[in-house]
Amino acid sequence: MAATHGALELLTAELWQMRSLPEGSIIGAFSLGCRLHQMQQPEAALAAFEMATRHLPDHLAAWHAVAALRLELKLPRGALQACNEALQINSDDPDTLFHTGVVLQQLQDFSAAVHAYRQALDRRHDHYGALRNLPHMLLRTENADAAIAAAQAAISAYPEDADMHYNLGDIHLGFADAALAKVAFANALALRPDFHQARYALGIALAIEGDVAAAYRERRQALAAAPGLLHSYQSPLVHDVCQGSNDCSPERVALIARMAALYNCDWAAFDQTTALFTSLIEGGEDFAPLSSPEFPYLSLLLPIAAESRQRLARQVTQRVCADLAELRLPRQASAPRQRLTIGYISADFRAHPMTWLLGSIYARHDRNKFRVYAYSVGPPCSDPERALVESSVDGFRDMHRRPAELIAHRIADDGVDILIDLSGYTLNARPEVLALRPAPLQVSYLGFLGTLGAGHIDYTLLDRDCMPAAQRPYWDESIVYLSDTSIYCERHGTTAAPQSRSDYGLPDEGFVLCALHMPRKIDRMAFDLWLALLKEIPEAVLWLLSQNPAQQEAVTDYAQARGIESARLVFAKFLDRPEHLARYRHADVFLDTLVFNGHTTVIDALSMGVPVVALPGDAPCARGAASILRAHGVPELIATSEADYKAIVRRLHADAEWRSRMRARVADDAGSRLFCPDQRVREIETAYEMMWTRHLAGLPPTDFDVPPVAAPSGGYS
Repeated sequence: MAATHGALELLTAELWQMRSLPEGSIIGAFSLGCRLHQMQQPEAALAAFEMATRHLPDHLAAWHAVAALRLELKLPRGALQACNEALQINSDDPDTLFHTGVVLQQLQDFSAAVHAYRQALDRRHDHYGALRNLPHMLLRTENADAAIAAAQAAISAYPEDADMHYNLGDIHLGFADAALAKVAFANALALRPDFHQARYALGIALAIEGDVAAAYRERRQALAAAPGLLHSYQSPLVHDVCQGSNDCSPERVALIARMAALYNCDWAAFDQTTALFTSLIEGGEDFAPLSSPEFPYLSLLLPIAAESRQRLARQVTQRVCADLAELRLPRQASAPRQRLTIGYISADFRAHPMTWLLGSIYARHDRNKFRVYAYSVGPPCSDPERALVESSVDGFRDMHRRPAELIAHRIADDGVDILIDLSGYTLNARPEVLALRPAPLQVSYLGFLGTLGAGHIDYTLLDRDCMPAAQRPYWDESIVYLSDTSIYCERHGTTAAPQSRSDYGLPDEGFVLCALHMPRKIDRMAFDLWLALLKEIPEAVLWLLSQNPAQQEAVTDYAQARGIESARLVFAKFLDRPEHLARYRHADVFLDTLVFNGHTTVIDALSMGVPVVALPGDAPCARGAASILRAHGVPELIATSEADYKAIVRRLHADAEWRSRMRARVADDAGSRLFCPDQRVREIETAYEMMWTRHLAGLPPTDFDVPPVAAPSGGYS
């Protein structure tokens, strides 16, 4: 070490002396930069190379070195400037074009990086770096076929190169094509048996196929030789919402791959996925029980038993709490107060179904009794929905990407008495914040219709339609039952100009069965019912949201295999919310799903005067629509069986007078116990006060019913 340190001092002194040398001698600066870089002194090496470029501005290799070192030192903009200088010298140099692609890749300008790599290959068709990097950049630009073709071309140029085979496998892996990925990784390992990353990736391919035990065997062998892979390897799955996550445990990968198919309405393995999900919750001899926080929500999309969902939630809670240090929070003492301080924490204070559903609830709270805070833990945004929340609360805290401990301190410092979690285990939620117990009472509401399995969540707000007695043992929270329905909502309107049926691809005549659900919420059993209705009502069409070409193709193929022509399916594109609401005017009936009901979508349809037909299931997430319809005073639209579901739809089609009456009742708020936001807010406030009274009395949380609140004398607003 001493010798190395002494050599570095000599080189640094030499660099300093060169500053005063004549320009003809400055070529030594390039050589000095090379030596400093070899000694792992990037800052000093960069200074030497930059000195060389100042005195020899046409020195191409020096500009390449400057670009590479600036990139290494996390100065990508400076690196791009160096690449541009090099391009000024020779715009046809393939190495310069390659370096430019690398920098653009780091700047996440993937389309420009693709262009640079292709330009390099136009000048030198076998440029190794460009051949190696291009496939993944094509994948980033969602050009899957071109990415695979580029990876195969790289193998053709370098058939004995294990990295090129690995690249092809990685791309197949991204699209969950495990069979082709395994072939590519096997080829890579045959060329380089100690290619530990390829073995690790092979384990992921096995997990995608559902062979979790075999996946763990490959994973353990790879990690024994290269333990750093556990933290360096990132998920390659294109459909992984946490793409780039280091959590590539085989059980997680297996489910992400299977759920990706269901997100695209590919139900070929629906039953197998349900069985795999259940078995992974339980764990096995070779792997621990499932505990990733993203899976409780995904479990709601499948007919998984309530006991298994509860077990999963408890396992997630155990994982969330495992790494949390005990935190002493400076909370004010619990005591009777003139005003309770309530806080809503959510990742979705933005254009999101939860925020559309809750509308102006924050502004409607009685400020004589409540002080209201909102804690945003989701990505920042500037849309109208966010602005409405910000303007409706007494304090809005943007806590995106803040440490859990800091968020908990903020909540405690604000003196929050009751903290209401609107996210649960949904995307970008922060369950670890609630695990730190920043408020004396903590409540789950609306955003996640499952138990959180957590002792630090005291209550959840539901209603007795949503929560049948048979399901109650599988919820760990105490249940507060609101009267009529637990769904807060306001009638949604729109000022968007009406369009014609043909503008939406609908036939001018015929009966429109509307099912504008997010595709991931459509279960196979519901879709089978809808196809049966198409057979029974020849002039009907089924109106669906189109998420992507793969989903549209999967739905069409499924329908055609069951005798339904593709023309009977009409796919709607995603629109801005006002235009989306306006198009409901062309729907004759809205069909609800079975496993995971629509909530905001059901409210949207009713708001626009469209009758909704629902068949309640067992779990609360499968009973929300029935709760909504009963509260609105149209229980005739709640089916008791699949046959009854179809019969209600057939009657709406065949009986024009009854259809007209039902549309009128759906559009009328007189007597509705659904579109009554002031009443619902008063009930929710009563629930908070009853919780707090028990807390002050030293009583533990318990189930209780909130008494109905009378309608205001002036009606509902």
